[in-house]
Amino acid sequence: MKLKSVLSVIIFLMTFLSSFQTYGQMIRDLRLINVDSLSQVMHELEGTPKVDALNKISLFLTVNNPDSSIKLAEEAMALSEIMGYQKGIADAYLSLARNFKFLDSLKISFGYLLEAIRIYEEIPLCKEMGYAMEVLSNINFGAGRIDKTIQYDKRRIRINDELGDFVGTAISMQEMAVAFRWKNELDSANYYALKAQAILKDHPDTLSLINNYGILQSSELRKGDTDPGSHEHYRKSIEWGEKAYALIKRTSVTNPFYLWLRHDILNDLAEAYLENEPIDSANPGLRYLYSVKEMIDTVEIIGLEMTTYSLLASIKSREGDHKDAIQLYLKGLEIAEERMTSYLDSHIDMGAMSPYYLKYLNLSAKMMVYDSLYNLYMKLGDFENALEYYRLKENTFQEISNQEKRKLIAVLEAESESERTQNQLSLLARENELKDMRINRSKILTYGLGGLLLILLLVTILFIRQRRIKTALKEQKLQHDLEIKEVESNKLKELDKMKSRFFANISHEFRTPLTLILGPLEKFRSKTNDPGSQADLNIMQRNARRLQNLINQLLNLSKLESGKMKLSVKEEDIVSLSKEYVQSFESLAKKKNIALEFKATEENIPVYLDKDKYEKILYNLISNAFKFTEDGGRVEVEICSRQSDAVEYTADCELPTANSAGPCAGIKISDTGRGIPPQKLPHIFDRFYQADEKDSNIGEGTGIGLALTKELVELHHGKISVDSQTGKGSSFTVILPLGKEHLKEEEIESNNLEASLNRKSKIDHRPSTIENPPKPATCNLQLATCN
Repeated sequence: MKLKSVLSVIIFLMTFLSSFQTYGQMIRDLRLINVDSLSQVMHELEGTPKVDALNKISLFLTVNNPDSSIKLAEEAMALSEIMGYQKGIADAYLSLARNFKFLDSLKISFGYLLEAIRIYEEIPLCKEMGYAMEVLSNINFGAGRIDKTIQYDKRRIRINDELGDFVGTAISMQEMAVAFRWKNELDSANYYALKAQAILKDHPDTLSLINNYGILQSSELRKGDTDPGSHEHYRKSIEWGEKAYALIKRTSVTNPFYLWLRHDILNDLAEAYLENEPIDSANPGLRYLYSVKEMIDTVEIIGLEMTTYSLLASIKSREGDHKDAIQLYLKGLEIAEERMTSYLDSHIDMGAMSPYYLKYLNLSAKMMVYDSLYNLYMKLGDFENALEYYRLKENTFQEISNQEKRKLIAVLEAESESERTQNQLSLLARENELKDMRINRSKILTYGLGGLLLILLLVTILFIRQRRIKTALKEQKLQHDLEIKEVESNKLKELDKMKSRFFANISHEFRTPLTLILGPLEKFRSKTNDPGSQADLNIMQRNARRLQNLINQLLNLSKLESGKMKLSVKEEDIVSLSKEYVQSFESLAKKKNIALEFKATEENIPVYLDKDKYEKILYNLISNAFKFTEDGGRVEVEICSRQSDAVEYTADCELPTANSAGPCAGIKISDTGRGIPPQKLPHIFDRFYQADEKDSNIGEGTGIGLALTKELVELHHGKISVDSQTGKGSSFTVILPLGKEHLKEEEIESNNLEASLNRKSKIDHRPSTIENPPKPATCNLQLATCN
């Protein structure tokens, strides 16, 4: 194996590594925070200084303690919202975004970042705006959007220039250089690295300066790799590397970033010397290479083990010692796997490195090593092992591709929710399809060429193995998709529970002060005789009771959802009970000049129901009818029933068509109001939904009443439906099953039907303007839903 081809692979990997190693402006500033001192004085702080301290500690804890970091950010946001402190809210969004980035939830992270930037743009310029741009730049780089990365880095440079943060400007230029190097635009990469070098010369920062030497060193090494026959770039790479190493030897810093940086510098020096000079005992590259190996063997530098062992293996391979080369490759794989497992278990502080990026780097290095092992085994004629490592390489490549797709899709989805860029997602899907087709074609071609080298029996065995692998991969992908959907479903359920708890808690909090308001108000109203004051007090009392009713509805919804609201039914005469409730609307009907009619096909219809809950159902539906009916209109309430499936009715009370049958009672509330547009009908029973129109007050209300009504009807094992025409009116129909076979034993109370009928008799003698139609009226219920 040629050394240059191995160096190309290693340089590619080291370029990717350096994109995450760049000594970011945020990391530099966070290392200056004295968290212990802030924590000690936290209890003494108030107002915006407390918010700023919470946000600083939250940012500092992002990597090593994300749970505490998120809690602190949420606390800072809550305090900021109370005070109207916009910068505190934006800083909290930034901290949450950084946490979710390290947790690999890029879509959530991206959304928080966009919200933070929106607020930062509305307040005076601050360095946290640069931090947000830095995180956006890193996310876009990880998703493969290099042009976007460069765009955000340029904005960071302008922000740091305005703030006078010269070192921050140099760091931003370093990251632009890495991005251009990733695009293979090496002249542009050198341009920005040299500009950063000029700034750091006047404003020295040791680690940033070492990192800049390393960027220049790596760029020249890559130029040498892309310009065969030229040794000038290797000599320049050596020059920059020696300057970096000289500065490293004078530095006593021992943090993980420094160890990574030292490894990169020595590794690149070894590569440049080995390519520029003959490989013998006098070559300084060997000395640097074995120095790096000693570092790897004695210090846990996570994610870099395979690069060093790969370079050692390539030298052995060049000398013709393929077996020793294979052992070195396998040793690098073994060490890397052990240390990655140890890191993920112990959460070692890796600075700006999240576990997900480290795992990604580990996969990239493994893919390169698998490719090298495949080539070595082919040279040795060991086709079985060669094909095994080729399969591992392809599987790893597919896993990396899937991760890249997922990250890119997450970023695009978050961006599309903010900017409505659905076309980008469609384009990505088409590109992914084409990419999958190319990968599949490549696999088929590769296996076909390999089959020519083997006997017919081996071809048959490989074909069977290939089929098994594809099946396993499909099963793994399906399992992965199911797990993702389950996680998303659990998150949605938890969010819904949190929403319900919120409404229940806030409703309880509102009800107590509202009760304390109504008591003195009623007392004061009884004591004053002034007509003007009485009118105002009546308005106050009416609206307070309306608010109390809304709060009770919210509590009822919460009880229904949590399963705490139970039925307590007994047999009631639904005709007399409904008539009693309808009569309570007579004064409102007269006031609004609306004709209120009540009809019943029978004198009494016994139904098992919860009287209190049935009152809420009827009250909400009749109130809704009055609310949307203009003066001079009409509201009708019709009661009818079907006692037997064999009886056919032909009369006035028509209910909605359905396929099921059975004895049931129907309550139909009709109005001649505005009606509901057809496209709104499927949603009117959704919670907090309002079928509002711009030029009317049809949206008055909260969207709670109909949702509560539907829940209460279904609690009675009934059905509710609506029929409406715009401009003509609406009809709501409630179907309740007769009898008690559908009820549970614990839902039924003892019932005194005679007392119920006596109550009906008293109600019938009450003066009323509602006309009852003569008996027997009829009811078309043969197709209504009763069960």
